[in-house]
Amino acid sequence: MGTLIVDYHGSQTQSHGRYLARPERECPRRRDHEGDHWIPDERLTLTDIETGADVLFCVRRTSVTEIAPDGQPLNIPAVDGDWVELDHGRLVVFAYQERAYRYGSDPYDEIHYYARSAGRWYIYAALLPLHGSPILRARYTSTHDREHRLLTIDQEDHITYLRELRHHPDEPAYEGEADDLERVTQQLEALTR
Repeated sequence: MGTLIVDYHGSQTQSHGRYLARPERECPRRRDHEGDHWIPDERLTLTDIETGADVLFCVRRTSVTEIAPDGQPLNIPAVDGDWVELDHGRLVVFAYQERAYRYGSDPYDEIHYYARSAGRWYIYAALLPLHGSPILRARYTSTHDREHRLLTIDQEDHITYLRELRHHPDEPAYEGEADDLERVTQQLEALTR
């Protein structure tokens, strides 16, 4: 992991603010941190963005919030088209979220996501114990990239349906799919200009 921009909100309140952060492999001051377990990339050195001077050492990751290129925290509630992390670190393209009501006060939420199977795009669901909290995006995605990803999924789906209907070009379904494909392709072209 390289340098990242973070907001510090730890115990040293006079130092709260935005910094560049880099991971530490060992304590620069050769301290043992009172028996803390030293995990690589777990602690950070914070550097002043303007001066380049190191300000804080051995800062826990829980004391900072990573900032995305758009200036917002990286981990904000996901919207349609964002990358989210499911169980075991699996990244998927988020569609929507809803509470899973199975047995009364259920701690699980259904996370719906896009996935390709047998050449088609489907929306699948996974249960996560989020207790009603929104799932957070796992990676930064600009609005442009999100729109492009969703239009590409839509375009691939229309191409797949047209392939299945190629032996019946006179049917209304074929014409409808062809029109939808043309519309989505035009939207993609307009987005890439």
